[in-house]
Amino acid sequence: MKRAAAACALALLVLGGQRARAELAERMIAIASPLEQLAGKSGDETVLELNGARLHVSTASVDADITAVLERFERLCDAHAPLLASQLQHDQGRGSGHVLQQNLGDAGVAVCVTQPRDAGLSELAQYASDYAQTGDLSVFGQLRYLTVRKTGAHASHVVLAHSSGALRLRDMFPERGDAAGADLPGISRPHGARRLLSARNLGGGSGMVAYTVQEAAGSLQRYVDQLRARGFVALPLPAAAGTERAAMFRGTTQLVVQSMKLNGETVIAAVALDSDSRMEKNSDVDE
Repeated sequence: MKRAAAACALALLVLGGQRARAELAERMIAIASPLEQLAGKSGDETVLELNGARLHVSTASVDADITAVLERFERLCDAHAPLLASQLQHDQGRGSGHVLQQNLGDAGVAVCVTQPRDAGLSELAQYASDYAQTGDLSVFGQLRYLTVRKTGAHASHVVLAHSSGALRLRDMFPERGDAAGADLPGISRPHGARRLLSARNLGGGSGMVAYTVQEAAGSLQRYVDQLRARGFVALPLPAAAGTERAAMFRGTTQLVVQSMKLNGETVIAAVALDSDSRMEKNSDVDE
């Protein structure tokens, strides 16, 4: 009974049931593109700050299909959290319950929490208590995240990330208000927008921010006009994968802004390309 209770508690707290699993998968898929844009060249590890959390990100091209990549990731997670894996597997009766996976055919995503060492049941219960009080997932261990995209019949492109430090998911992905992180300095956000995503390369250079906007029709053009009023020059770019895009220039500052649909909402994203891009904890520009 104690073993089953511990497993159920961890499953509910970490994965939150089927609905929460699906929502988490959608969020993880949504952040794959910015992680890849901000990561360094293939094989190198880049340290990023994403919605206030620190992530170590690397990319690679592999000779394996999506199913094989997801299976390898699951084995990695099992090896680093043996007790958690066995408890959730025993409780659910199938698979590794602590590994959240979604295979979309031409892309896939997986996430798990691994431990630096095998914790006992009493320690896991304490972790659950700590998480309930703080909302910090790092009390369980390290979050590992993988997204994989099909590039050939038996070839894939992989983005792999792991966390270090606090991981407060409620602050990273709040139901209301701005997500943790920062706006791009000196760059006004779209009028009436809510910050959904904030990412920056801690090694210097690129950064990006994404917002949900209330008025969908013409949202990108309104934002382009807003930036023009602040001295930017716009250069339209070809649309890609259902997105509208424009390049913006002002002095040494270079931005790519784009609009897209995400879970039924209109999202405006701005990616800073200049080498001096920095982030501020609070934007000091007008909205």
